[in-house]
Amino acid sequence: MKQQEGNREHVNFPHHSSIVVHENRSRETYPFHWHTAFEIIMPENGSYLVETTNSAYVLQESQILIIPPGQLHQLSPKGEGSRLILLFHYTRLNSFQEFSTLMGALSQVVLITPQTFPRIWEESRQLMVHMSQEYEKQNPVCEFEILSSLLHLLVLLVREITVFPPCLSHEGNSHHQDYGYRFRDVLEYMAGAYTGQVSLAQAASIAGFSKFHFSRLFKRIMGISFGDYLTGLRLSHAKLLLLDSSLTITQIALQSGFPSPSSFNRMFKQVNHCTPTEFKKLMRQSNF
Repeated sequence: MKQQEGNREHVNFPHHSSIVVHENRSRETYPFHWHTAFEIIMPENGSYLVETTNSAYVLQESQILIIPPGQLHQLSPKGEGSRLILLFHYTRLNSFQEFSTLMGALSQVVLITPQTFPRIWEESRQLMVHMSQEYEKQNPVCEFEILSSLLHLLVLLVREITVFPPCLSHEGNSHHQDYGYRFRDVLEYMAGAYTGQVSLAQAASIAGFSKFHFSRLFKRIMGISFGDYLTGLRLSHAKLLLLDSSLTITQIALQSGFPSPSSFNRMFKQVNHCTPTEFKKLMRQSNF
């Protein structure tokens, strides 16, 4: 199903398919690797250590981790266990008008647990189980059913992120609601403006904080700096534009909000471990 080439992993999707779901009981450690597909991991039993370049997650039973394309990660089982792994290529979802918003929200690793996303965790867990069961049937409509459930899960998550960022679940109720509304407005502003001029001062003003306080609060609540979040939105948009063979790298850079092709190339390679041109070639080689 997978082929390793350096630290890039090529996912062999079934013919004319963009989704793979399987149960993995291996105790083998998977060293650092990346691929052009989204990966969703959910332990059925046992626990697993998943490490990225910036963070480490000890996944327990029924916790869900979503890893975006281009993200270096490695997985180490902690004893016996099994896990569901879903890999999907986003090209099939590119036709949806709001997919750029979804890509922006999922530009970073997302952990879904009863603590981080208490309102949607149980439904997300059920959707993962349902997708696994449907995949085993291998009937003519199973991919439609899986795609429907996958979209449902992603929409639940994106709505939750844009209304109540995950770290706010640890705040008191009054702070949770107040900060939730403030940051919802900020994230909506960024989602609508990231391909153009986005101002930290304007975002802070929308939230009703000073720039200094807003920067600190944004990092604490979102788990990432304002600048890195903005870059993630732009890079996610660029990945969608890279599917269009008629656009040049310069056009993609400027249409994604980067000031120059050189800054785009530098940031893209830093985050995705390959150049935009290499990524574009890999997308054309994808087997579906």
